[in-house]
Amino acid sequence: MRVIGPESLGILNTHPAVSLNASMAPMMPPRGSLGLFSQSAAVGVAVYAAASRRRLGLSSFLSAGNRADVSGNDAMQYWEDDADTSAVGLYLESIGNPRKFSRLARRLSRSKPVIVAKSDVTGLSLPPGHEVRTTQAPGAAVDAMMRQAGVIRVETIEQLMDIAQIASSQALPKGPGLAVYSNSVALGKVVADSAVPLGLDVARLVTDLDLDAGMSLAVPALRSSLQESLADESVHAVVAALLPARGLTVEALAGVLAECAAESGKPVVAAFTGILDPSVQVEGMVGTAGKPVLPCYSNAGAAVAALAAIVRYAQWRDRDQGLFVEPEDCDVDGTRDTLTAMLAGVTGEKIRKLDAGAAAALLSGYGIEVVPSLGFGTSDEAVQAADTVGWPVVLKTTDPALRHRLDLGGVRLDIQDAESLRQNIAQMRRALEPYGSPSLEVQAMAPVGQACTFRAMEDPLLGPVLSFGLAGDAVNLLDDWAHRVPPLSAADLHDVIRSPRASRKLFGYQGLPAVDVAALEDIAARLAKLKDDHPGIALVEFNPVLAHPTGATILGAEVWIGNAAQRTDSARRAMRG
Repeated sequence: MRVIGPESLGILNTHPAVSLNASMAPMMPPRGSLGLFSQSAAVGVAVYAAASRRRLGLSSFLSAGNRADVSGNDAMQYWEDDADTSAVGLYLESIGNPRKFSRLARRLSRSKPVIVAKSDVTGLSLPPGHEVRTTQAPGAAVDAMMRQAGVIRVETIEQLMDIAQIASSQALPKGPGLAVYSNSVALGKVVADSAVPLGLDVARLVTDLDLDAGMSLAVPALRSSLQESLADESVHAVVAALLPARGLTVEALAGVLAECAAESGKPVVAAFTGILDPSVQVEGMVGTAGKPVLPCYSNAGAAVAALAAIVRYAQWRDRDQGLFVEPEDCDVDGTRDTLTAMLAGVTGEKIRKLDAGAAAALLSGYGIEVVPSLGFGTSDEAVQAADTVGWPVVLKTTDPALRHRLDLGGVRLDIQDAESLRQNIAQMRRALEPYGSPSLEVQAMAPVGQACTFRAMEDPLLGPVLSFGLAGDAVNLLDDWAHRVPPLSAADLHDVIRSPRASRKLFGYQGLPAVDVAALEDIAARLAKLKDDHPGIALVEFNPVLAHPTGATILGAEVWIGNAAQRTDSARRAMRG
């Protein structure tokens, strides 16, 4: 027996063979194809009320409360197999098992839109009664996990319902082409302008509608124009932003729009500006089988934003995500044995930083090579170290705040011979005296390129998290990171390197040569698999990684290890359909 709650609003199922209202809702909602989930009873009331105001038909509704047993992950497994549900909406106040959520949502999103409303602090703090872990990863990592899984993420219940109206009633658009209809030139232009920044292409703008001509003339003219636009291959969806017209009811306009949407198989949404309750009731508006449903809004901005979200989801679903990437030459068993030996004596929540040699040995099991650095005390030892690593060399301090700072004198490049090395050592030591005279080391000179940084951590909530950015001010000051949660597909690897705003510098920015992006993707793939396979690796940071036209070179690597007992992926539990 499965248990729902405690502190639950209850459950609803509108299927005629079930017709169950085991909730505090005063009446059954109309039957439809939207599945809704909420956690606390109070939020459940708000979610149910928002759906009722819009007359959205539901297939089922579940309020899980404090989730002693049944959770949102269980609900998604149920909806995946439920033929009566075509779209899913969830309001999440906390996330119990995000790795499981990511896997289920990624699978469910391939067949049904998944819309999730969550606040900016979901995962960072807990509402009363929620006994789950919180995240230590960057705040953007939870959002990245949802985008990676194809989830349509929103911030409010109203935004969730805006999108759910389209997702549960309309065909998915085949592209971003948009036709805008309005009986106001000014309003039509505003709607068209608002669509472009959201990624929509305005293929047609029709603002010469004469809706004051009366029912007998206006309705046939509107139908004919809509049919012509929807037959255009460059038009994938229609937004109709209409002002009230003399002698023409909203119900009549809604009926024409709904019929044209059903005939064409393309989404049509309506914004009845100036009408307080746009959820007009016309034949088929409740979503009964075989009848058209028209998403209605009181303002055109909400209609365009909701449609744009559906277009982005459709593009994600049509995209070939590729297989999960499994890099070659990864010694999983050998690395596990090495890590187990290193973890001896590391107990509790403590983590331990590996020395450079141990870190390099651990990483080499996954084909990750780090250019070695050798420390020294005297100038003679420095020359011997340079002979070992190979000329020309780089001289740098071991101070973590200075070792990458050319401007502060912490790095000197392209030193060609012993005499020049001795001179640079003396000059650097004088320059670093104000910083406490940190120790120095030499490293073989790598090809010049764009400095990047990788980071992979074991988060108590999300599990492994991979982050990528361009080293320096982009990540240090602007927090310009891209995040992904392993395992990673080919599409994930493509996107994580290209997602930071500064990533344009990798592709020939301002005349600089483009770098070998495939080499960066290979590093990301190996690091992601390393973290996914070995939760005992608490944190890995590569900084800098020099990306150049013929490859990418890791110049610095730091590895911390710790207790991996907190990664929990429970077995599949399924509610019977």
